[in-house]
Amino acid sequence: MKKYMKFFVTITLLLSIYSLNFAQQLKIGYTNIEYILTFMPEAKQMEQTLKNYEQKLTEQLSIKQSYAQGKLDTYLKMKEEKKLSAQQDEEMQKELYKLDEEIKKFAQASENDLMMKREELLKPITDKLQKAIDEVAKEDGYTYIFNSTNSSGVATILHGPEQYNVTDKVMKKLGITVPVAPEKPKTGK
Repeated sequence: MKKYMKFFVTITLLLSIYSLNFAQQLKIGYTNIEYILTFMPEAKQMEQTLKNYEQKLTEQLSIKQSYAQGKLDTYLKMKEEKKLSAQQDEEMQKELYKLDEEIKKFAQASENDLMMKREELLKPITDKLQKAIDEVAKEDGYTYIFNSTNSSGVATILHGPEQYNVTDKVMKKLGITVPVAPEKPKTGK
């Protein structure tokens, strides 16, 4: 029985040493991608470009809606004044229905266009950010770097020592001045 106990203790000890060596080879860091993006000039420019693009689409939609509203007002006025034959009434209803469908299609297409524009503008920004993260990882020997923000589809961490936060290093790599956090007021009792 003692043989088995010594064997078990020896195996457990060897596995513990192996696990320790493996853990020491891993270096894990984390960063806050959303925070970095708020300071990247390219991201700020992208947001402005998207805002302008969305405004243009909204104006076009508004013009279409105003035109349709004018047609509807004319139809209702003519109907109220009983100036429409049955055939005219039917034709105007078809025209109003067609305008409504066109507006709905345009609104949907505008949403899709805006999403595609966002993806198109975001790609070079995320590529630049990824390159900076890769460089920081290589320079500092990180095996993994996680995103500390909670976004769907992105690996996140719930806790991590501040010493492994590489956000400032990535921002410096991107040429972004790291903002100085205001000092916390000291409470003296």
